[in-house]
Amino acid sequence: MRSGTEAVAGDELARIWIEEATVSQGFNVSLRGILDFEGISTSAKLLAILRRHIQASVARHPVDVRLVTTNSAGERGTLEPGRPATTFERVLRFDGATFDSEAGLESLFGGVAASAAFPGAFLPFPLQIDGQAVPCFDGGLTDNTSVKQAIDGAEDVDRVFVIVPYPALLEPTPERHGLALA
Repeated sequence: MRSGTEAVAGDELARIWIEEATVSQGFNVSLRGILDFEGISTSAKLLAILRRHIQASVARHPVDVRLVTTNSAGERGTLEPGRPATTFERVLRFDGATFDSEAGLESLFGGVAASAAFPGAFLPFPLQIDGQAVPCFDGGLTDNTSVKQAIDGAEDVDRVFVIVPYPALLEPTPERHGLALA
């Protein structure tokens, strides 16, 4: 969207997802992660896919990208009406300038890796929060579809993309026990 190529980007994203985000090309098995019960894979191959396909772009269109992650350490937030509380949701914001340089893209890629770090499958991804490296996970841990948190304070939002790992129509499972239940 930043470079004005959204008309072809969807097809290219689908191709990359089908051809390159496979188990063998997307997972980087970590023996240490498995032994420590942290996860099966690092995010190294995911980051490599991002670096291979997303380069700094010439600015054309303004963008405001928000990714929701789970901050496993928690952070101070508020309940309504203004009562302090611990929250585990962390919204990462990236504007158009993020896409204009390699350094900006690296910060975005870290956010993508954190928001894709599904527990058990991926090790938590460390993000710098308040000067500390904090293990972060997929934002769906704290809110399955956290649209409200992602668009809070953005009155001019005209599109929201929710990426889910399951088809739009799920066929019902006849068995409701054992592995089928899982």
